[in-house]
Amino acid sequence: RLAFSSERGGDPVTGGSYALWTSAPDGGRPERLTDGGHEDHDPAWFPDGRSLVCVRAERTAHGGDDEGRALVRVPFGGGPARVLRTVSEGRLLCPAVSPAGRVAFLRLTGTTDSPSLPAATATLMVDDRVVVAGEDLAAAPPCWLDEDRLLYLADGRIRVRTLGAHGPAGVTEIPFRARTPVPRPPRRAARRVPAPDPPAPVRGIHRPVLSPDGREAAFVALNALWLMAVGDGARTAVPRRLVRAADVHCLQMPAWAPDGRSLLYCTDRDGLMAVRRVRTADAHDEPVTGGGRLYPAPSPDGALLACQDVAGNLLVRDLATGAERVVARPLAADGPPGAPTWSADGRHLAFCDRNRLNHRFREGYHLIRVVDVRTGAERRRLPAGHQSLSDRYAAGPVWSPDGRWMAFVAESVLWLLPVAADGTPTGPARRLTDEPADHPSWAGDARTLLYLSCGELRLLS
Repeated sequence: RLAFSSERGGDPVTGGSYALWTSAPDGGRPERLTDGGHEDHDPAWFPDGRSLVCVRAERTAHGGDDEGRALVRVPFGGGPARVLRTVSEGRLLCPAVSPAGRVAFLRLTGTTDSPSLPAATATLMVDDRVVVAGEDLAAAPPCWLDEDRLLYLADGRIRVRTLGAHGPAGVTEIPFRARTPVPRPPRRAARRVPAPDPPAPVRGIHRPVLSPDGREAAFVALNALWLMAVGDGARTAVPRRLVRAADVHCLQMPAWAPDGRSLLYCTDRDGLMAVRRVRTADAHDEPVTGGGRLYPAPSPDGALLACQDVAGNLLVRDLATGAERVVARPLAADGPPGAPTWSADGRHLAFCDRNRLNHRFREGYHLIRVVDVRTGAERRRLPAGHQSLSDRYAAGPVWSPDGRWMAFVAESVLWLLPVAADGTPTGPARRLTDEPADHPSWAGDARTLLYLSCGELRLLS
């Protein structure tokens, strides 16, 4: 039978553990061998086919795992696993079993919490004895040629270690040389593009948002915040610039105030990104928060501001007093969650975050998190079974002002999900577009959506 490790069978929202599975070579239903609060991987059969050895990583208090500090023997017919080897630091990987049942494996030491950084040292072990040290070992299983010889990779070379011999005499190198042609593309001289005369149309805009009355759209382009009429008769409308950032700074993340008289936006003009407010009538500009605040989202009554700090924590700020509190912390470690959006009653916040399908790798789904801002209670759900939002930047979700819908982008198109007042879905999501979509936003009537498609603004009623 074939043995492999997989997180199959886990919940797509809360995740699951890597476990050992077996299946017949010609297919058939896989059978699970291990279960529990640990991650099992790198299985290898014992010669009699009645048990396997694997690396086991135990869960830790902070939600991760110890990266694999034990080798365990798992009976194929069922029963408890037996611990063969443990280490107090570093990690183990790539076990291989000899014809007589001895176990060779790699031990890494000097490891860090970052999976992208290499270990300081690696040694090849057989049972409790070091057989290869001081070489740049590849993270690949060694291969037993017989009971006394191991084939392995180190220093970019193929080597055979005779276990009974010591020093250089115990190592045989297998020569290998290959030639791979690399065609060199022809070099072309750089072509200088002259400045357009007359000025050319802008080819890209950033984070468009529809005004509460549905008559104007605010967006960022050319490092400035612009306002433009949209809707019927607005095809010839000329954008009006409200704020322009200096070339050494940036401006982004606009959001309308509930009364439609001002816009919130983020800029690093004073250091870290901070939220500011600009009035649309006279372009009066004033600070709202200190540095380190992103993705502003005012509550429906205008009394509270939801935003993120630079660590991705979701904050709620009382605009009258300036008091802030954390209502949710990010799930992912590879980037912040998406922009928050308020429920109609101001009780809940929804945003996109990425879960983890297991504790071994960082892969997961972009899901919708809904948080009660009073109690901190939260729910997480996918928009549909095994469907992920497109990203955490431009895919929403955005809650309709009447609280009945969430618009989001998945599979690069726009969808509409019916929800209750607390964000619980009341039916399946409905696909709204066939063209690519980004940055959806609602008008105050909860009947009109603005989105960006291939660099152009679209209105959908």
